[in-house]
Amino acid sequence: MTASHSPAPITGFIFDLDGVLIDSNPLHIEAWRRALQGHGHHVAPDKIFPEIGKGGDKLVVSLLGQNVEDQQGNALRAAHAREYSALVAARGLMAFEGGPDLIGELRARGVATALASSSQSAELELAERASGVAWRRLFDAVVIADDVDETKPAPDLVGAAVQKLAQGAGDCAMLGDTPWDTEAARRAGVTPIGVTSGGHREQALRAAGAVAIYRDVSDVGRHVGQVLERRWASP
Repeated sequence: MTASHSPAPITGFIFDLDGVLIDSNPLHIEAWRRALQGHGHHVAPDKIFPEIGKGGDKLVVSLLGQNVEDQQGNALRAAHAREYSALVAARGLMAFEGGPDLIGELRARGVATALASSSQSAELELAERASGVAWRRLFDAVVIADDVDETKPAPDLVGAAVQKLAQGAGDCAMLGDTPWDTEAARRAGVTPIGVTSGGHREQALRAAGAVAIYRDVSDVGRHVGQVLERRWASP
């Protein structure tokens, strides 16, 4: 009789930022709506929402096509950044409860941690000031859009995080809130785990390849031992 073997535990854990650690997706949707409208493109929020989680270059192409990207892409991204900053100033930006605690618990267990976000440097700095959490100080490694050639759903961000953590891709998991996070993790050879706190339904995350779905980062924290042992639980 062949002995059964338990899967190797997760030794590297990668986090997305928006929709996972901070409640920023609604602000990004509105910022893109305003930026697009200001340049003559009237796009409904429910059309923008499915694209959130991609880098801005890929988002513009998906919504409006390559011609608009070539002609207005940089201007649209600059307008989005201005609108997002204004919205954060007006409405604030909340960190989801349990994020720093989970990161600290993982590191206490010897798990290497990384942040892999499609944000630019200025946007990450804004997130830290507005949420009151110095996110970059909590992680062993940080990778943002400035560091790679292609943003999600390309695997570049996740792959760069794996390299910085000096882990094997198969030993790592990524926590994301969008199908684009899931696709990027899967393409990088990393185990994708989803949370619904960013607004995507469980079915959409599973269809993209997430192996387990949790409500939010606190829910992951409550199951952290099971997660690291790959004994998945779903809400």
